[in-house]
Amino acid sequence: MNITELAEKSGLTFDGGEDTRLFYDDNDRIYVHAPTIGETSYREMETKLDRVIDREKYCVYAWNDCSGFEYWNSPLELNYVQVTVEVKNSDMSDVEIDQMLLDCEDIKEDFYEYHSIKGYLSELGKAV
Repeated sequence: MNITELAEKSGLTFDGGEDTRLFYDDNDRIYVHAPTIGETSYREMETKLDRVIDREKYCVYAWNDCSGFEYWNSPLELNYVQVTVEVKNSDMSDVEIDQMLLDCEDIKEDFYEYHSIKGYLSELGKAV
């Protein structure tokens, strides 16, 4: 199975080309509004970005725009956390695909507490 077929079978997003990454929940990212969660929580969230689940055929991790709290600490700015799969070998069984998706959800769960789009929308409403 090639990476395009793996993306289709797993429901992950593949951007195409030579890229070997698949993106999990592209339409359901964890949005982070730095002013809502505060600097301490923001820095805590950043340390969780170091966590990686490394398996034989793939590696799952999360990332965000790493410009830092000072950059994102604006009422009208919104950062996000994106869970990504770096595919090492796209020839996976259904069991391996299921495990890959469980690993994606496991990584994503690390960031649920920082989801703060409501704070952003509140600030956006004040600015309009």
